[in-house]
Amino acid sequence: MERLQPVFGSPQYVSYSLTSLAEGSEPISEAEEIKEVKTLHARGIQAAKINDFKEALTLFDEALEINEKDAAVLHARSLVGLQMGNFDAALQDAKYLINIEPRSSQGYVVQGLALQYLGRYQEALNSLLTALDFDPQNTDTLTSHIVSTVSKICKIPKSLSKTLKGKLSEVGVILFQGTQYEMCIQVLEAAQQFQTNQKGITMRILLTLANAKSKLGLWQQAISLYQECLTIAVATHEQIYQTKALVNIATLHLESGDTHQALLYYHKLLCLEAELLSEAGSTDAMPEFWSKELHRGLHLNMSIAYKTIGNMSAAIIHAQQFVKLVAMHGVEGHVQHIAMAEELGDQKMIAMANEMLGDTYMLKGEYEKAIKQYETASNFCSHSDFRTKASMLCKMGRGYRALGRNQHSLFCLEQTLAMADDHDFADVRMMAQYHQACILCTSTQLQDIEQAQKSFIKLIPFLEKKISEHEEEKSHCPKEYHDQLSECYDGMLSVLSRIGNKEECLQYAEAHRKRSLTQLPNYHAVCKGVAHYQEMHCKVWTMEHIHRTVSQQNSTVLYYSLLDNALLMWVLQPGTGLVRFYSGRSPKQVNIRTQVSKLLDELLDERCHPDNLTKCENRALPLQNATLRYLQKQNLQRQQMQKVECEVETETAPRKSPQRQLYDTLLAPVEDILLKMEEPRYLTIIPDKELHHCPFAALQDWQGTYVGKRFSLSYVPCILLLDRIIQNEQTAMRLHDDLDFERSQTCKG
Repeated sequence: MERLQPVFGSPQYVSYSLTSLAEGSEPISEAEEIKEVKTLHARGIQAAKINDFKEALTLFDEALEINEKDAAVLHARSLVGLQMGNFDAALQDAKYLINIEPRSSQGYVVQGLALQYLGRYQEALNSLLTALDFDPQNTDTLTSHIVSTVSKICKIPKSLSKTLKGKLSEVGVILFQGTQYEMCIQVLEAAQQFQTNQKGITMRILLTLANAKSKLGLWQQAISLYQECLTIAVATHEQIYQTKALVNIATLHLESGDTHQALLYYHKLLCLEAELLSEAGSTDAMPEFWSKELHRGLHLNMSIAYKTIGNMSAAIIHAQQFVKLVAMHGVEGHVQHIAMAEELGDQKMIAMANEMLGDTYMLKGEYEKAIKQYETASNFCSHSDFRTKASMLCKMGRGYRALGRNQHSLFCLEQTLAMADDHDFADVRMMAQYHQACILCTSTQLQDIEQAQKSFIKLIPFLEKKISEHEEEKSHCPKEYHDQLSECYDGMLSVLSRIGNKEECLQYAEAHRKRSLTQLPNYHAVCKGVAHYQEMHCKVWTMEHIHRTVSQQNSTVLYYSLLDNALLMWVLQPGTGLVRFYSGRSPKQVNIRTQVSKLLDELLDERCHPDNLTKCENRALPLQNATLRYLQKQNLQRQQMQKVECEVETETAPRKSPQRQLYDTLLAPVEDILLKMEEPRYLTIIPDKELHHCPFAALQDWQGTYVGKRFSLSYVPCILLLDRIIQNEQTAMRLHDDLDFERSQTCKG
């Protein structure tokens, strides 16, 4: 409606008597005044109907001169003011009308419309909602005015506004979506007053109202509304509203620090998931509202909650389930997380989402994509967030290392170390030093090797301390700590072997084996009460101690360490000590551990081949008939032909057996020492990693003789356990001697 110039600057509310208008005239009665006001009001209404608003306004003014508190005339004049575009005058009349009749809806309606035209939408909505409270019978008209006001606030298209007439619940939803949370609460609280048999509308109102209160920080009120919605949803078996209510209740409890209550509702969600799965029949047929993101987020939040209350076993179970779902569903959730963060414009959230996506790509082995995500996360970090920048650079260095691009990795790690030193980020510094040392230990430059050695000397006690702290606190220790510690020990062995420090190299190898042994679950139970043995693992053994232990028995010891790029072997003999140190390096791009594993698999396949059952006659069962004899004859003929073919292939391309290849790798380098051993030949093997699965007795030398026939073999995991065996034997001998002495004394009486 086009806005018109006001006829009067402001409505006049001054009372006049008829005697003041005409001097000397006779006063009229009150009944005549009432009749005159009604007549003027009726004439004004007729004039307004034919759009003669000036005449109508004049008549209403005359009527109000007689009785300024006539509510009907005031209401009529305020409506004429609206029609004429005189919104200020209409607003003044509406306020005066409200003062006269505070419980009438008419004044609030006009006030709301006038405020709406004046652009004061919040006040207009308040007035219209108050009018709805006083006149619930006029819902359709008032809802139309409310929709009109909300359309102005949220800039709703006219086509959509027409569909909202009479739907206060939808109006509240639109206000919530427009982040007008206070107005949303007002509208939905008004909508709650109207009784409805449609439970879906009721649950929608409760859910949206709770969401709005949650946004305003009114968490307890929001939880009460969610619980009310949940009660109705359970009664009506509305699973979508059950899911939404449970998720929001658990989230609010978790944010408010009530972790136990949050876990209670998370478990209800798990029960609901089982119910949905039983109805759907399979995970692929689950309803749309039970999304992959919801499924992953449920287990992630439960893992965090259990970790918060100290239940690490349950936290690990849900964390493993989360990782499994991430691997199953890919990176969809993280991509959506990034899109949401970009839509909100939250740079910190964008950086975090990109970092999580990069971590997922690292787990999947897609290192190029991971590096791009870490770089993006670093770019979105604020200028003051140096810790996140340093962490992203360190992770980029890890990604480049996984790709074998060591120069790029070292560049990122050097930047990380510089930033960590400037801002004293001890954990980031240690992680960068770890990756840097693992790269430098493979270098050919002496300076790089020495720098790697210095880093490993710092890293090994640091990681051991971290693991010990978790053990003392009986908390979950990440598997990465153990893996990194093992890699540091291997790196230290590689460095020491390359610079020729064979004795210190053996000491570090034994320290690592002792630590692995003492971490076994039954270690302390076995060693309980043995003070000598309990304190041994706490100290690094000297070479004198190792020589003394070997000299206390009569077996030659072969001590192995299997690294990715080298095989290390020490030969120790009683009375002599360390007599040989062998370091076998692999060619470039060849992993010795992989090569040994492949040979062991071939050896196992040969021993367990299914055709072995047909290579000899089963004499335990008699032949049943001629058919069986015929089948056996055919099998023997086929085997002879295969044997001839294998001999031809051997002549053209001879290949050593796995037993022989393993012998050449593991024992041939010290064959000269083994040949000099005197009878009886006792040999103690201390294997490492994959060599624990190697059957040394089944290996064959160049003459085809099995190692088990040449030597009497025994196996121990480390020299520490060899020392324990010797101590046990000495104790047993002492006890046996004591027992013989006691028996002899008893016989003598």
